[in-house]
Amino acid sequence: MPQDHNVAFTLRTIAERAPDAPAVLFPETAFGFAQFWQLTEAFALRMRREGVGQGSGVALDSGQPEIVLALMLATAALGARFVQNAGDMDLSDVVEIAHRFHTPDQTAPAPGSVAIDGGWSPAEMRGAPEAETPLQGYADADAPWIYAHSSGTTGYPKFMAFSQRMIADRSRAVADRFVAGRTCLASLFPATSRPFVSRTLGALLNGCPIAVGRDVAFWQRVGVTMVSASPAQARGFFADRTISPRLPVIEVPGSRVDDEAARVLLRSFEAIDNAYGAGETNKTFSNIRTLAEDGTIQVQGRRRDSEIEIVDEDGAACPPGQIGQVRVRNGYTVAGYLTHKQAEAQAFRDGWFYPGDVARWGPGGALEIVSRDDDVVNIGGFKAHALAIDRILRGVDGIADGVCFKNPKPGARDELFAFVVLDGSASQLQAIATAKHRIDEALGPEMVPRIFREIGGIPRRPDGSADRQACAALVLEISRKTR
Repeated sequence: MPQDHNVAFTLRTIAERAPDAPAVLFPETAFGFAQFWQLTEAFALRMRREGVGQGSGVALDSGQPEIVLALMLATAALGARFVQNAGDMDLSDVVEIAHRFHTPDQTAPAPGSVAIDGGWSPAEMRGAPEAETPLQGYADADAPWIYAHSSGTTGYPKFMAFSQRMIADRSRAVADRFVAGRTCLASLFPATSRPFVSRTLGALLNGCPIAVGRDVAFWQRVGVTMVSASPAQARGFFADRTISPRLPVIEVPGSRVDDEAARVLLRSFEAIDNAYGAGETNKTFSNIRTLAEDGTIQVQGRRRDSEIEIVDEDGAACPPGQIGQVRVRNGYTVAGYLTHKQAEAQAFRDGWFYPGDVARWGPGGALEIVSRDDDVVNIGGFKAHALAIDRILRGVDGIADGVCFKNPKPGARDELFAFVVLDGSASQLQAIATAKHRIDEALGPEMVPRIFREIGGIPRRPDGSADRQACAALVLEISRKTR
């Protein structure tokens, strides 16, 4: 079958065309495209020895960027299916994992997992019997290849499948950002994350190198032109450092970058690409922030190849300044979720994907996100369902009721507050410490409220749901009274 959309063979074509062009760069070594294809091919041959073939479910547990990328691309060359860092997630309703692999940095590999060692090297596999048979590739370009989960529109994990055609089309859609011979990418996202995978694939499949690590001097030495990071990562990394001369662009997907944070980043970058998108749709819009000569921050909206609209309750397009619901569609949006069909019905309607954002068109054609139209909280680009945090609070001994909400104070950090009603069965300190630990364990440190305040009763709407806006208003009222 023709393999026009096979991403592994795209890498091979780039390697044949520009074998010595840099692909994956480390401070002490580097892979050219030919070398990186050789590593990918060796991994494919070694996995084929283990019985991996078309349709096989493969899981990898590794935090090493070159291993993650090479093995993932190797599954594409075999027509297999790939799941990264599955851990103990129950994927039985999503994909059958028949083969597990891990690198030595994993201290607790899954039972039956095969270690990736020196026997996987190109030198070892070059003369192996497996090398005599060409790699077959996929049977169907639209068959599932990568499995990933998202919490974007509901805050609960929802699994999606991406085909090789979809990934190939997505890489072409970002070709304006990844130009061979001009772009070099560095990422603050860890190799275990979906943002790392999507951005590094976009770079490699367009013939651009990636620089591994966070050494700014190394970035400057190899000519990094683009850095990708979440808002929280960017804020923390560049709070006390400045790159000079400035690099061309930092891409910050997720929540809005405010003017204060933008000024910090624009010390080190000529422009901020505050990207809007989701795993479901890929990158669909950009708010480009730059510093004008008079010191003001300019914002310019940049549409990409996707259709993106802000519509009212009747589905009519909203004029600039009017608040409405965001919807997106393009040729490489996922068909739906493999689990959580209720969330699918809410998010995918009439050929459009509704990410759950309420927004308006602002000056310069910028997309201004106002809020969510559900109970999802977005903290520094990390999303979770507020109801899940509320349930954790109510499940702690000593807490009779609880609710979380974003810090409403003007200019405040992107963080959560929590109101709790205590029942006296445990000390306040013990109850709050337990709540923090459980939220951290379940959802990560970003979702742990910084402030817990005891309250007599949680403000609720007539339907019984927590009134987060009333909670925020109460915080502001208390703040005004204590000034």
